[in-house]
Amino acid sequence: MTAPGTSRVLCFGDSNTYGIVPGERARYAAGVRWPGVLQQLLGAGHDVVEEGLPGRTTDLEDTILGRPGRAGLGYFTACVDSHLPLDVIVLMLGTNDLRTRYARTPDDVARALGRYLDHPAGSAAALGLPVPRFVVVAPPPMDGTAERFVASMPAPGVYDAASAAASRRLAGPLRALAAAGGHAFLDAAPITRTGIDGCHLDADSHRRLAGALAPVVRDLAAGQASPSPVVDPPTGS
Repeated sequence: MTAPGTSRVLCFGDSNTYGIVPGERARYAAGVRWPGVLQQLLGAGHDVVEEGLPGRTTDLEDTILGRPGRAGLGYFTACVDSHLPLDVIVLMLGTNDLRTRYARTPDDVARALGRYLDHPAGSAAALGLPVPRFVVVAPPPMDGTAERFVASMPAPGVYDAASAAASRRLAGPLRALAAAGGHAFLDAAPITRTGIDGCHLDADSHRRLAGALAPVVRDLAAGQASPSPVVDPPTGS
């Protein structure tokens, strides 16, 4: 049970929130994954809820591997309602939308992600609770030159060079989306790197991402951030 006065933080994302080890189907330990590191950095008085799922898209069903429940939006609405009250929601999605079969542009991804930003306000207001504040995270870009970029994927034709190029353009539309709604924004690109498969974060990048998020989340949970924070991380550790 969460103690009174504890800030609650929901981390909602895909395999890079779940903690897939690059080039493997294994999962990093809880203390290595960025939500777990974030919990350690925030410490007492904060409760970090981890909601990562490999293959999760913003709102698209999995038409490649046929795995149900990967369209994130429907689950997100129920997930938020089940975890209220929440103070902060860290949202990092979009990579899986760039699979070749979906033919989505970065602007398409931003529009789909924008649908996430309205639901929590209604749910919280209906229960007389404070509205959670968002941190929109631009996910780490894919590295199409990585040694096992295509070979390590769960099925052929999932990503290609165009997917990798589109992932490098995601930050701009997501930054604009966050700024338009007065939400915090963090670009993972300057502080993270992907491993041998070109898609999944290495262990050090989980630590760096959590380190960049911790002060942003702490300030938002305390109500100290400006109404329209757009936060860029430092390039160092």
